Amino acid sequence: MLPDLIIRPGLTLVCVIGLYLFFPNLINLQVILALCIIVAMVDLVISERWLQFLLPEDLHTTQPRYQINEWLKSAPPMFVIGGTQILFAQAPTILLGMFSNAKNIGYYAIVSRVANLLIFLPLALAVVMGPMIASLYSQGEKVRLQNVIKKTNRLTFTVTFLFCLIFIIFAKNILSIFGQEFKIADKALILLVIGYLVDSGFGMSIITLMMTGFELVVAIYQTAFTVLLVVLCILLIPSRGFESAALAFMTVMIISRIIFAYLAKKKTGINTTIF
Repeated sequence: MLPDLIIRPGLTLVCVIGLYLFFPNLINLQVILALCIIVAMVDLVISERWLQFLLPEDLHTTQPRYQINEWLKSAPPMFVIGGTQILFAQAPTILLGMFSNAKNIGYYAIVSRVANLLIFLPLALAVVMGPMIASLYSQGEKVRLQNVIKKTNRLTFTVTFLFCLIFIIFAKNILSIFGQEFKIADKALILLVIGYLVDSGFGMSIITLMMTGFELVVAIYQTAFTVLLVVLCILLIPSRGFESAALAFMTVMIISRIIFAYLAKKKTGINTTIF
């Protein structure tokens, strides 16, 4: 998953920026789509080679072990978590389409794509940290696990904070890449950036709960927060459009991350914040 989380979006971004800087006249929907397809193919090759390099040589001679009952128990919550995460990310755009106009959808779509650049590092680290959290927790090494999570959180927050400063200071300049008319969406971008900054500070709470057997708790609360986001969007979007959608997303993001950090501390005894 690491190539998909880092290499694919990173290479796509580099290609688009390079095209914008050196061949601005060539930029159109067809060229961008072709670049995405080429990058996806490159990512597939890199992923396959990476997997072959990382797999141990004796993997194919190892007898598989199946834990069907445990898998069946965890499958429904994991399905709910995956579905609600997708809905949480797309709900503002969908509701803008229902209660606003195409211009507001366009502004929010660009702003959310730019802000999503901030989640690559937290997501990549979550993929790496997941098995480690499960292993250390099952062995009862909570002190070591706490130290690893705190150091990882602080590193993630520091890097994300630096990028957030750049996004906040140069919000108008960044959005102008997509067209001068997108500059008016700078406040919405700043709101989303603040939400993702808080997420990076409390970022290990969800993966900690999921990797220590509390996936049902995550599923229940993630569903509740998704419903809250939908309600806030319905209430706010008709008045201020895409800025209200960004405000609703930031608000629910902050509330949810604080509560998930509290739940992780209560259920596992692990402090998943930077503090």
